[in-house]
Amino acid sequence: MRCVHLDFHTSEEIPGIGKDFDKDEFVRALKMAELDSISLFAKGHHGNFYYYSDKFRTHPGLVKPLLDLQVEACREAGVSAKIYISAGLDEYSAKEHPEWLVVGMDGQPQNMLHPHFHRLCFNTPYLDLLVAQTEEVTRRYMPDGLFFDIIAEPACTCRWCRADMEKKGLDYRKQEDVMVQARDVLHKFTDAITSAARAIKPDVYMFYNAGDFPVGRHDRIDVNDQLEAESLPTGGWGYDHFPMSMAYIRKLGKNCIGMTGKFHKSWGEFGGFKYKDALLYEAAQCLAFDAGVNVGDQLHPTGRVDTYTYENIGNAMRYVKEREPWRGGEYLPEIAVLSGGPRTPLGRTGVSRMLFEAKYQFDIIEPAEISEKYPLIILADGDTELSEDTYAALRAYVDKGGKILACNKAPLLYGKVAFRLGAEYVGEDGVLPTYLQAKYPLAAADGMALAIYAPTAVCRANGEILADKVEPYFKREGTHFCSHNNTPCDYDKRSVGITEGPEGIYVAADLFQDYATVGSLNSKQLILPLLEKLLGGKKTVKTNLPTSGKTALYRKDGKYLLHLLYANTVKRGDGVEIIEDLVTLCDIKVSLDLPTPVTAATLRPSGKEIPLTVEDGRVTFTLDRLRCSEIVELK
Repeated sequence: MRCVHLDFHTSEEIPGIGKDFDKDEFVRALKMAELDSISLFAKGHHGNFYYYSDKFRTHPGLVKPLLDLQVEACREAGVSAKIYISAGLDEYSAKEHPEWLVVGMDGQPQNMLHPHFHRLCFNTPYLDLLVAQTEEVTRRYMPDGLFFDIIAEPACTCRWCRADMEKKGLDYRKQEDVMVQARDVLHKFTDAITSAARAIKPDVYMFYNAGDFPVGRHDRIDVNDQLEAESLPTGGWGYDHFPMSMAYIRKLGKNCIGMTGKFHKSWGEFGGFKYKDALLYEAAQCLAFDAGVNVGDQLHPTGRVDTYTYENIGNAMRYVKEREPWRGGEYLPEIAVLSGGPRTPLGRTGVSRMLFEAKYQFDIIEPAEISEKYPLIILADGDTELSEDTYAALRAYVDKGGKILACNKAPLLYGKVAFRLGAEYVGEDGVLPTYLQAKYPLAAADGMALAIYAPTAVCRANGEILADKVEPYFKREGTHFCSHNNTPCDYDKRSVGITEGPEGIYVAADLFQDYATVGSLNSKQLILPLLEKLLGGKKTVKTNLPTSGKTALYRKDGKYLLHLLYANTVKRGDGVEIIEDLVTLCDIKVSLDLPTPVTAATLRPSGKEIPLTVEDGRVTFTLDRLRCSEIVELK
């Protein structure tokens, strides 16, 4: 639940490894940080081991058995030790056996003069080496868990992969065939490693870190005994990535851990710090979205513990520890976002941000999870048509009264809109930007023709037209242009922009992608009234919490738990999103539409009771103050 991931990727060019490590100091740091688990390194990306091994390459500068001492310290501190083994990267093996390296589809070797790590293929004899390393580490330490890193499916055409593909009738010149082979190699790797570890310690829990959990890829999810969602907000992930990941993985029946970092930037940064308030918010966000907290750190080569880091971690972990009894429960979504494909398609990112900002409760689902428990399903991937299986599941859903909201190509089957959404698809527009002018009231810019910078369809209406598409005078290209940016709209050139039919609403423009890439409020202003319309005016959580605030509602032990979060994120430098100050908000009003009546509201863990009123079936209360987060228990 409260973890540190102690990175230790240390070059063999650095001497004196572990010379300043003090076991007693390490015990104090573990206790200061209020940890119950830590990941310790047997082997890092450089391929060096941090104990004295008779079989494998011990770091040449190791001056004491560092991992042995760390494990002993964990036992003294009552902290569970997971052992880390770098799998996809091992620079020592890459230099000793360049034939084991991944070879891309262009057949070219990796540039060994590039000052970074080089990826190895699990389909080479390197896998035998990894199995032997796993056996030695498991037998030596009998750890609670093993953490294997850099577990991916690179497109590889090394001689071993080409030979396998030839036997299977696959063509190494075809991307789709190479990716079939890549998936097979990944399965071969995880099967071999798990079998090797559990032959020695049957109850050891396994985690294979691939950095993300692609929707629908249960073969990559099910090999893990718990799910550690790597998401360092200042390292490029941003503050929406983690809760978006949890919207999918929290339903998969495994304990989830959110992995952030103590770094200002990302992994491998020495001397960079995430200061106290930012780390506190990130820990609170993990708790709010039903996950434990894992903070990444990097140990100095000397083994010296950075006490400032562990003071900051301890501050965050104490906050979480006090609130752990009110973690999770049955999440109560009102919307499902159907999305697949790549790791994080733009449409999924855009719609998730809109829903977080509007305080809707939602799940991200795969086709097998389509269910009438969701009154509304949003088809998020506007650049991808439906498969037959997905269409069949959605057809059964709408036949039972469910509603659909879809953009651009998302509701198409064989080039035609597959549901009664009030539109017929004609083709792609090809003009950017275009304009949408709503016939329904907007909260801002009402009645204006709003610029949209995402792909748009040409369509005909067979239902109610909710918005017009207004074309520009001409397409901006070559010598044809107007002003600095885009051609203005021609109010006399109108076609169909948004329609409604008996089964939902169709939007010709991919407003979700637009919001992900441009962040234009135009798209959100157009979408939010459509959500309200399709949900019949019902909304579970209404609040005046600012847009960057987040909410999460659960049912647990016959009670309801509402988590409210707020931090003011800002961009610094070259697009780095940070939190410097936790601002205290006052008079936060909340109105809830709950499945069953409640008569009392209490702040947790303080126990302070909050007056509430019930009117027209909605429960209403006000928080005098909110700094970082609050948990409201209702019963």
